[in-house]
Amino acid sequence: TGLGVPPRVIDYVVGVVKAYTTRVGRGPFPTELQNEAQDLDDFMEPYLGPEKRMERKGHARGPFVLSTGNLVKVGEMLQEIGAEYGTTTGRRRRCGWLDIPLVKYSSMLNGFDSICITKLDVLTGLKQIRVAVAYRNANMTEVRLPSGYFPSHLRDLENVVCEYETLDGWTEDVSGCRRFQDLPRAAQRYVLRVQELIGVPVSSVGVGPDRAAMLQVKEPLGRGR
Repeated sequence: TGLGVPPRVIDYVVGVVKAYTTRVGRGPFPTELQNEAQDLDDFMEPYLGPEKRMERKGHARGPFVLSTGNLVKVGEMLQEIGAEYGTTTGRRRRCGWLDIPLVKYSSMLNGFDSICITKLDVLTGLKQIRVAVAYRNANMTEVRLPSGYFPSHLRDLENVVCEYETLDGWTEDVSGCRRFQDLPRAAQRYVLRVQELIGVPVSSVGVGPDRAAMLQVKEPLGRGR
């Protein structure tokens, strides 16, 4: 790669994964909730967290507001609360639920020794959180594709639908947590369930942009729900 780091000296690989899935540009996106133009129907979920207001200069619908007890468009919430905009282009990223088959495939290709989950705080306030745990053929939804399967061609990826697992969300602000044990129980269960589904230990979790907001996780595999 030109970095001057020969492969033989790398003895530990950490995969960095958001607590949800994002993508820029065109192409299949099985767990997509909202696109760049914000014109998809999106998934509606009760919001139970603290009230928030995000200014959106020049946006046709004005500021993005989260009000406790109201329904929220989850994909749009991920975009705005997660600041999912391209640093250089300013393009809005497409957002969706966490895609476990995609993460497992990436882990297999790159040989992850552990996973770092970032932006866990962005999910705060959702009553329930969905995770895609498997793919099914869109033309034969009764057929669950094998564990670890990931299409080798984009046309095949366009023809999958997701099987979801629903987990309880949390209402507490987690951005001030500095130990994994300080997270709400539901947030801990989310992290441990992702660890269990991927089959790779989660070594750290991010709950904010500061370096101190990266929490160390030392929970063994097998600890899920």
